[in-house]
Amino acid sequence: MKSAYIYTCLLIALSTALHAQQFYKKKFFSTSIGNGVINEFLPEGDAYRPMTILGNFSIHRMGKFTIYGELQLVQTLGTLQTKTDYEFGTNFGFMFNQPITKELSLIAAIGSGPHYISVVTRLQASGFIFSDNFELGFVYEVPEFGSFVTAKARFRHISNAGIENPNGGIDNGFVVIGIGKTW
Repeated sequence: MKSAYIYTCLLIALSTALHAQQFYKKKFFSTSIGNGVINEFLPEGDAYRPMTILGNFSIHRMGKFTIYGELQLVQTLGTLQTKTDYEFGTNFGFMFNQPITKELSLIAAIGSGPHYISVVTRLQASGFIFSDNFELGFVYEVPEFGSFVTAKARFRHISNAGIENPNGGIDNGFVVIGIGKTW
């Protein structure tokens, strides 16, 4: 029984390593949309409800780790019930990719970068801020087309790192889906 367990573990490790040698040499670009599903309430009495469009690209791959860049465009849906606000910026971060099967991988990523925010609230100064992100999700690769689909949960904190007051920060949770291309 013990030898069957060891054999199974070695087989899984070998298949993961063989998959990693193929997938982790690839570069990628993806585009995603995300909707805020956990929204912070502002002191003015309304929730900060963002919807985002993301563009991700690999900068450098090192085994299961990828350094990535990300462009973010965000529209808030009716913040303060009077106008629509916007955000835009970039993030750079690290992504970890753990294969589960030949096509399916678990991913975890963390990133941060400069951002601009237009909302006016007593919780956070408008203008220059930072967007800090953590995400966990899945990538399903379709190798015959050189493409993949993603489904992720993302936590995001925006604040200005104490550069200007107020600096209460705004937190959101997102569901993000996307498609991408590898080469």
